[in-house]
This record gives sequence, structure tokens and C-alpha cells, in this order.
Amino acid sequence: MGSSKGFTLVEVLVALAVLGIVAASFTALFSSSFQGIFAMGTRSDALFVGHQQMERIMAMPSSELSAVEDDTFEEDGKTISVRWDDASREGVPGKLVTLEVEYTDAGNRDQMVVLTSFRYYKEE
Repeated sequence: MGSSKGFTLVEVLVALAVLGIVAASFTALFSSSFQGIFAMGTRSDALFVGHQQMERIMAMPSSELSAVEDDTFEEDGKTISVRWDDASREGVPGKLVTLEVEYTDAGNRDQMVVLTSFRYYKEE
């Protein structure tokens, strides 16, 4: 046989096998990345709801703070627990506000984000 141009069947099959392995590894990488993106999006939603609630708490008039109690409620499919603890120290009156937002992530696992802040108030 003289010189022939082109690839043999074995060369083409080896090239296809290598290409398939590379494509499969990229598919796994993209799948993992999308799961992470969805998980962070769900967490971001929970943090947003928590920040909204914390803003409402911080905007409350001082006169209402003496009567506040721990509370648990639902909002946007998330369970929100608010806990108040006396945090008065060295003559500075206030309450420590702990806000827990429970949510279910993209993998159907229960998760929680916790926000804590000090709320100064002067008893009237």
C-alpha cells in the first residue's frame, strides 16, 4: 500500500473515547456548580427575610420593647424565631435580639441562618 491520507478506525475511536472522558468530567463539574448556586440562592433568600425582620425590630419604638416576648412565625415558607435576652451592661440598657431563620435548601435538607444584634433602649 502506498501512502494514504486520513485516520484509521482505531485512531478515531481513541480520539472519541478521550473526548467522551473530557466531556463527562465537565458535565460533573457543571452539575456540582449548579447545585452550589441553587444552595446559595436559597440561603440568600433566607438571609433577606431575616434582615427584613431585623430591620423591623430595630425600627420599633423604645416604648414597645419593654413588653416584647419571644416569638415564632412563618413567612415566605420559612420559620422565623425571635428571641429576646436582657443584655443591659454597665448602665447601658438594651436587649440582645437573636433571630433564627429555618429553611429547606435545594437538597431538601433543613438549614438555619442566625442573625444577632443589640437593641439599645431607654425605659420610659
